[in-house]
Amino acid sequence: MTNILQCDKVLHKHYKMSGFTTSITDSYDFGFNLESLEWDGSNTLSADGNSDKFRKHSGFSATISDSYVIAGKPAGCSWDGTNFFSTDYDIDKDRQHSGFSSTIDDSFDTSTGNPTGITEDGTDTIDADWSTDKHIKRTEFTATVKDSYSMNSVDTIQRAISWDGTDMIWSGDEANQIYKNTGFTSTVADSFAAVASDPRGVAWDGRPLAGAPAAVFLAPVGMHRVPKGVMEGVGRGT
Repeated sequence: MTNILQCDKVLHKHYKMSGFTTSITDSYDFGFNLESLEWDGSNTLSADGNSDKFRKHSGFSATISDSYVIAGKPAGCSWDGTNFFSTDYDIDKDRQHSGFSSTIDDSFDTSTGNPTGITEDGTDTIDADWSTDKHIKRTEFTATVKDSYSMNSVDTIQRAISWDGTDMIWSGDEANQIYKNTGFTSTVADSFAAVASDPRGVAWDGRPLAGAPAAVFLAPVGMHRVPKGVMEGVGRGT
């Protein structure tokens, strides 16, 4: 694991943690209603639920290099190396965008509840669902449920979710914690207290490439293919 990124809706801030720990190495004030964030290999991507807008930041900073408005209420967001994915918790949809743009290539009704987080494992789409307290794996980018489990006994408010190539990283808004689950299971392997009282987005700066073998990762410094062994040598992560 490399470094956890998280955002807080109350303080309107983005934070970079040292690995999977409470130690903050960088942060900035953003001043918007932060629902989620993602790392695309070079820049932070964020969702704003008040202005219904997605933004691309210049690196890990408050400087905005691109943005667009989208109909609905954006919640979760994710990047697979080619396309941007988002959830809408008002109309219960998952969307696949054409790159980082408002053009929608594909979408589906989740039908299971209120999707607040979205990520991909290289093959399938994974949602965090606020109304059912579940993590839901869907067959590729479709509404078909392949697997799921409840996290209700751990935290009853599911928010963001991210896949690090091996484990699930997610934020819980009831206990204000960031969690790591063993693989795609309900077993919590590690957790730490979020920076403030309303953790929404959670991501990591070493995302797997979409459709790539598990050994291929995005380096945290850019869109370079790095063998799994090399990445693990410096600490692999979300």
